[in-house]
Amino acid sequence: MGLEIKTSDNEKSFRIGYFGFSFIRRFFLLHYGTEVHDEYMVMLRNLTFDPEGVFFFSEKFYETIGDLSILIDHSDCDGELTSEECGKLKSCLFVDEDEIIKALPDFNNPKRYFPLMYEFIELISYCADNPDVKLIFT
Repeated sequence: MGLEIKTSDNEKSFRIGYFGFSFIRRFFLLHYGTEVHDEYMVMLRNLTFDPEGVFFFSEKFYETIGDLSILIDHSDCDGELTSEECGKLKSCLFVDEDEIIKALPDFNNPKRYFPLMYEFIELISYCADNPDVKLIFT
C-alpha cells in the first residue's frame, strides 16, 4: 500500500510510501529555511494528533514557497497535476543534500530517500516537458 503517481500517457510511474512522500516534501521545503519547514511540521502534527486544532499555513509561508505550494497543498491520495503545474513545480524543486542532512540531524538516514526524491523530480520534469501529460495520484 502507498502512493502511486503515474503519467496519463502511461509512460512513467512512481511508487512511494506516504511517509516517504511526506519526507520528500520536507526536503524541498528546507530550501526555503528551517522556519518554513518547522511550520509545515507543526501543521502535520496537528493533522495527525488533533484534527480539531488544524490551522492553515500563514500567508508568509505561501509567499516564501511560491509555486512549491502546488505540491504542499496537493493530496497525496488522489487527484492530478497538469503539465503546466508540473512546469511551475519543476522550477522550484531545489535540492541541497548536505543542507538536508544538516537540518535533520535526528532524522533516520535521510539519504535513503534521496533516490526516490530524484525519481520524483524526474517524473515532474517529464510531465512538465510533455504538454498533454498529467500526473495522476492514486
